Amino acid sequence: MSSDDMRRSFQEELDRYDSEIESLRLGSGEWVAPPSRNPLIRIGSKEYHQENARNQKRWSFTQSFMYGMASASLRNTDQVQRREAYAPGVIFSAPFHSASSTGEAYVKFDDPNMTATPFGMICSKYRKMVILKTFGEHCVCAPIYTHNGLGLQGKKFPDEYVSIRDIDDPRPEIPEGRHRVLLSRKYQSCPSGGIRGKSVVKLSESHCHRYDAPATLEGILDSKSLSMVRLLEMVRTINS
Repeated sequence: MSSDDMRRSFQEELDRYDSEIESLRLGSGEWVAPPSRNPLIRIGSKEYHQENARNQKRWSFTQSFMYGMASASLRNTDQVQRREAYAPGVIFSAPFHSASSTGEAYVKFDDPNMTATPFGMICSKYRKMVILKTFGEHCVCAPIYTHNGLGLQGKKFPDEYVSIRDIDDPRPEIPEGRHRVLLSRKYQSCPSGGIRGKSVVKLSESHCHRYDAPATLEGILDSKSLSMVRLLEMVRTINS
């Protein structure tokens, strides 16, 4: 869904709501029923930028006053992937939610990343990860960071990171840190630019991803450079 498609969809829903309000006699505590369509709005990966995320947040806020509930959105490439698609060395991106480290009491209702909840401030974004090990219902992954394009600049523990670069990038950034750079290959089906900029894998941090959660498959570590073997060895060393 492009920005124009999103605006048209929002306007059509507003028009429908106005029509329903005029024809119904709602009592106290009653709401207009939301549309019966799939509540997930699908946004094209190339259109999924900060402004569109902010627009979706605004629309969800508006829906809460219209229906007493709100809809969510995902990229159109986010799907529940086959269990066999997950293997050590595979790189994917998925929605990632974490408790905010800030002590803010308030956040703007249309902030594209921050949401106020009864459990504190939650920060949400898409995170690239590389799989370390697979299990029956989930896999364990190491996160890939760019630190807003700054890489390891100003990091107190640079030895806990290793640079990662796309093997087909014609102008890759110079690797940082003391570890030998990891190389990856982007899947042809990957809609994004793959691994870019000063990307680094954090060796000392791991997360679980369930196979029944939506994700976009992006690439895999290069086998000829033994990147997967070296990554596992670095993870074992730093966590021993």
